[in-house]
Amino acid sequence: MKNIIAILLFTFILSACGSIQKSFENQDYDKVISTVIKNLNSNKKVTDDDLRLLEESYKRIIDTDLTQIARMKASQNPAAWVDIFNRYKLVMNRQEAILAVTPIFYQDGSLLKVDEYDFVPLLEEARENASKYHYQEAQRLLASSSKADARAAYDHLDCIFYYYTDYKDAANLLKLAREKGTNHVLLSVDKNPYLFLPDGFENELFNYNYQSSFSDWTEIYIDPYARNQFDINVKLVISNSQISPGVIKENTYIDKKEVEDGWQYEYDGRGNVKKDSLGNDIKKKKYKTISAQITETTMQRDAVIQGAIEIYDYNSQRVLRRDAAQGESVFSASYATFRGDQDALSTSSIRKIRSPKVAFPTDIDMIIPATEELKS
Repeated sequence: MKNIIAILLFTFILSACGSIQKSFENQDYDKVISTVIKNLNSNKKVTDDDLRLLEESYKRIIDTDLTQIARMKASQNPAAWVDIFNRYKLVMNRQEAILAVTPIFYQDGSLLKVDEYDFVPLLEEARENASKYHYQEAQRLLASSSKADARAAYDHLDCIFYYYTDYKDAANLLKLAREKGTNHVLLSVDKNPYLFLPDGFENELFNYNYQSSFSDWTEIYIDPYARNQFDINVKLVISNSQISPGVIKENTYIDKKEVEDGWQYEYDGRGNVKKDSLGNDIKKKKYKTISAQITETTMQRDAVIQGAIEIYDYNSQRVLRRDAAQGESVFSASYATFRGDQDALSTSSIRKIRSPKVAFPTDIDMIIPATEELKS
C-alpha cells in the first residue's frame, strides 16, 4: 500500500513539474509564474527547476512588456496610452505577486533574483495621458450634431472614470453626451372628435411600459409639455372606430331519450301469457320517450379601432414611416334554459344550462382588449 502511495505521489510531482515545463516551452510565462506562486503559497513541493523557470519566465515577460510599451510610446498615437496603462497595470500586478512570496531560496541557499521596478510614476503618466485621450475624443465628437457621435463621446467620457473619479468637467460632459445622444420620443393620439371612443380610451392606451421596448438611448414621453423639443413623434391616427350594440340570438331544439316505464306480460299468438321453462309468467320492460325543449341564448358584441401609426421626424420634418393599425375585440357568451323532463337533457345541454347568465360588457370593456392590439 505504501509503495502505491509513493508511486502516485511521484507521478503527481512529475505531472506538476511537467506542466510548468510545458508552459515555459509554450512561452506561456505568466502561467509558469502563477503556477509556481500558487505552489509556494500552498506549501506544495517546489523544486529548483521550478524556481529557475520562474526566474527566467519573469525576466522574459518583463522584457517583452517593456519592449511593447516602448514601441507603443514611439508610435505617438494618443489612443495607445489606453493599452500602455493596461500593460503597466499587468506588469505591476505580476511584480507584486512575486514580491509577496519573496525572498525565495534555492536548495543551496542562493537567493532567487527578481528585479524590482518602480512603475508608479510611469503608471500615473499613462493614467493621465489615457484620460486626456478619452477627454479630447469626447470633445471632438460632441462638436458634431450626430447622435451616434454623442453616444461614442459618452463611451469615451465613461472610460475616464476608470482612471479618475473626478477629471476636469467630464461629469458635466457625460450628462451633455447623454442628452445629445438620446432620442426623445413623444407618443400621441390623433382622433376625429366625432368618432365614438369612450372616456378613458387614451389612458388605457398609454397604460403600458413602452420604455421597456427601447434601448437606453431612447426616452418615451406621453406628456407633450414634458420637453421643449422632441426628436420623434409616434402618432396613432384613428380613422374609424365602431362598437356594435349587443346582439341576442335564440335557438330552440329538443332533447329526447328512451327510459324504462315499468313492465308488462308477454303474450303468445292466442293471447295467453307466456311461461318460462319453470312455469313462471314472462315479463318484459316497458319504455317511454321523454323530452325537453332547450332554448339556447347567444350574446355577441364586437369592437374595432382602425387607423395608422405615423413616425414623424421633427428634425427633417417628414413622416419616416406609416403602418396600418387595427385593434379589435369580440365578446361572445351563451346560456340556456329548458322546459320539460330534466332527465331527457343531453350532456351538452346540461353544460349550457349550467353556464351563468352574464351582462353585455360596457363600451370601455370592449375597447380595452382592442386597445391591447394597438399597444403592440
